[in-house]
Amino acid sequence: MKKIKINELIFGITCFIIFICFFGTFFTAVIAIFFGEVPTKTSGIVKYSFSGSLNILFVAIFIAISGFLFIKFFEPIKTLKKKPKTPQYTKCPNCKEVFNYNELTNGKCKNCKDVDTIDLDEYFEKYPEELEEKD
Repeated sequence: MKKIKINELIFGITCFIIFICFFGTFFTAVIAIFFGEVPTKTSGIVKYSFSGSLNILFVAIFIAISGFLFIKFFEPIKTLKKKPKTPQYTKCPNCKEVFNYNELTNGKCKNCKDVDTIDLDEYFEKYPEELEEKD
């Protein structure tokens, strides 16, 4: 199961709340415009004038525009990625030697000198046959 990051969760909940608010006010405005009254659970039937119905419609449009702007400007926050971490252990693709990354100079192999070492996870993704040989 995929882990959901907290900023994605907050973004999704906020979008859902905006969605519910928009449709609630929009359908209330449409019913009030066409029928002049809206049935509610708590107050019974609420009567609206035409101008009151239009005011509710304008509120729904304002919520829709606010929701669009929220999604447009805060979606990059949802997709923020952490800085790439320095790997703890790396492996040289030439000599197949494993090193502690902190002991290397600029991530170069101690034996081969000019060869960049690769993070162990990336190395075994790139060369899966070596992982099978170890087993």
